[in-house]
Amino acid sequence: MHRPAALLAALGLLAPFAHAAQDDGSSSLMLWPSSVDAKLSISGANVVTPTAAIVGVLDASLELALEAWPAAIASVDIAFVPSVAAPSSTWVEYLAQEQAMPVSSEGIHVRVTPAPASSATPLEVQGNATALLTHLLGTPFAPTSSYRFANASCDVPAYATNASRASIPFCYVASRDVLALHDVSTPSFFAATGASPLQRALSSRFPTALVAAWTHIYTHLALAPIDRSHAQVVLRQVAETADTLSATTKDVRVAVVESIDGSNGLVSFLELDTKDRNTYVAPRSRSFVSGVKTSIVGHGFHQTLAVDLTVDATLKDSETCSLLLVQPLPQTAYADMDELRRLERFGAFELLAFSKHIEIERPAAISTEHVVAFVATLPPTGAFRVEYPVHFRYQSPAKDKLYRPSVVVAPSLYVRCTTASMTASSIVEWTSIVLPVAQPAVSVEIPVGNLSDGRIVTSVTLFVSIVGCLLLYKSFPSTSRASFKQATGAKRD
Repeated sequence: MHRPAALLAALGLLAPFAHAAQDDGSSSLMLWPSSVDAKLSISGANVVTPTAAIVGVLDASLELALEAWPAAIASVDIAFVPSVAAPSSTWVEYLAQEQAMPVSSEGIHVRVTPAPASSATPLEVQGNATALLTHLLGTPFAPTSSYRFANASCDVPAYATNASRASIPFCYVASRDVLALHDVSTPSFFAATGASPLQRALSSRFPTALVAAWTHIYTHLALAPIDRSHAQVVLRQVAETADTLSATTKDVRVAVVESIDGSNGLVSFLELDTKDRNTYVAPRSRSFVSGVKTSIVGHGFHQTLAVDLTVDATLKDSETCSLLLVQPLPQTAYADMDELRRLERFGAFELLAFSKHIEIERPAAISTEHVVAFVATLPPTGAFRVEYPVHFRYQSPAKDKLYRPSVVVAPSLYVRCTTASMTASSIVEWTSIVLPVAQPAVSVEIPVGNLSDGRIVTSVTLFVSIVGCLLLYKSFPSTSRASFKQATGAKRD
């Protein structure tokens, strides 16, 4: 079968000895120390003992049988970012920058790329994507028959950088709070839970698991069709364990990172099968900000979302750094584009909007997600806050509750620094800000109507409307009423 080369090359960026992107379907597992100064020692029978903890990075590819791949969809990317108490500094400083879908906020993030030649409508594409995700994950991905994705740039950092933004394609994207999909189990090589089609395919591909208590840090799945009934799945999964590990599995090729030189990024590793020792240079991400906290301030249906952070990078001479903030909003919330454009004119931020207009009166049940992005200039050092208004939609009434939650996933953050000596043609890429702890979603309790009060509300509304009409009629001058009667009488004659 033909395998899409672009998909197979998407992952495996940090497995220098055996990429998952090989046509023979080989998979690789690289074991890293949890921090730069930690060590992994290898004894007989390939037992790996950490001085702190082990970070495992799996790159794998496998085929998945389907009933039918939707012709309207070119590919699907899914990133799982769980709540992790204290992930390793190796992940934050080295591994996280190599992700094909660099999102750092806690949640389940989906990107659906439509087929370029497809004549399917947006609702058809989203319905196909919902059905595909439900099949893959083994549980309904949406509370309704068709999930309403946001329509936004497939690559927001590139969109923010590129002057010719028309060349950046649009995708259907969605970000869900992990608690909203509590029945979804992350497909895992490290700790198999659940029985979704993806998990069964992984368990079949890797029947021998590594016995340890693993904590998931990040999982990215890229899927594309091989033919109508088969999909290629490329998996990158990062997990951490403090256990001593016996790396005896033959399902993957295993390498152990013995040391990391923090000064130059030189990584020394041993391939367990061949006992070959090799080195390569891994780029280390620069630390820009710390203490990031997302909160929603205010009460009622109109509040303010605030992102607080501390700039702690040492800027070079004449260097100016900008912050890119990409905010997904659920069906239960919205940003007023006109309001944001007014704030932009007053210099609050540069707005990147993917929708010209958002229907602000539409209830949550028939609304879509949407994405907005902001660019703001960071100060040289110290505390910094970005604020923008967020509004909440009316949700469906209920019989047994007065409030329903509206869960807003935290924004993904990126930084880009430029100097005065750079020309207009100089292109500086955005660097994803990966935090020691993924930012959790923010939940707001929104009042909803009580169905038990339906008759009373209807009666009172009708009564007030009638009284209002009578008062309005009585408030007309007598001459106006006489003219109105004459006009209506003439029409009857």
